[in-house]
Amino acid sequence: QPTDILLGRGEKVQTCPGNISLRRRLEIQRSAYDNGSKAERSLLIDLTLQSVKGAGGRFLQHGKNGYYEVDDDVARKKISHDWRNLRRNNKEG
Repeated sequence: QPTDILLGRGEKVQTCPGNISLRRRLEIQRSAYDNGSKAERSLLIDLTLQSVKGAGGRFLQHGKNGYYEVDDDVARKKISHDWRNLRRNNKEG
């Protein structure tokens, strides 16, 4: 589905429509995340997760038998990791 978020590395993951949409969403909220307290950042992560799921999106990991949906804790880590990547990439570039 175009709203699905793929976990992992590589061009397929980076160019997946759901991953592109997630990065755009995180860019919009970046200032609030960067300037927020730990509790506020945690809330932003939860709101982002619920927004993706509310739009029918899933967080998918590739395994031996294809893709499977990960639990919310893994999805939260993915969102948090993507925010850290945005911050790091903006400092480097």
